[in-house]
Amino acid sequence: MITFFAIEDIGGINITKKNGIFANLSLSLGDMRWPPIATYLFANVCLVTKTGKVVLLLTEERKDGNIWVVPGGEPLYKNLESFQDTVVREVAEELGIELDTEEMELFDVQIGYPVEGSPYEDKGITSIIVSFVYHITAEELANIEMNAISEEGCDIVDILTIKVPNILANIELGTRNVYPALEATLRKLGKHLKKGS
Repeated sequence: MITFFAIEDIGGINITKKNGIFANLSLSLGDMRWPPIATYLFANVCLVTKTGKVVLLLTEERKDGNIWVVPGGEPLYKNLESFQDTVVREVAEELGIELDTEEMELFDVQIGYPVEGSPYEDKGITSIIVSFVYHITAEELANIEMNAISEEGCDIVDILTIKVPNILANIELGTRNVYPALEATLRKLGKHLKKGS
């Protein structure tokens, strides 16, 4: 499922051409067009346990705002890293476990165009956030090692496994925060997991 923020028909480049990082999307999304402006790419993964809980992380840089995230990061552009490989690398760095890309399911793609009043309005920055779901085993969960590779300011200070409805209730109550894009993904994930149970 693809979610568009502030949809605008502003033309673009064809991602099915082998033109760097845009080629990563072609296999999953087919022949689509993206705006020819600066693009911020991000990939993350919702690690889901057998009991339907999701692994959330609190990092050093986000602890003051109590903003919880799922593992993820920016692709290494110079290596033309795929979104799947980005997630595998980030999870290895953040949690010390190796994910099998064959077990990752593309779950959500959110495309954000700059809108009036946003901090990126005059910068022409578009964001593409690609989210995967991975069903983490009890063994993988037990083997989590926070900050297997330390990143200044990004070190994990807490880990939480929680059911999606409880996360959403926490957000409503203001006891935990997540980014709006992640909240949208978690809402979709909650419906997805409910259907599967």
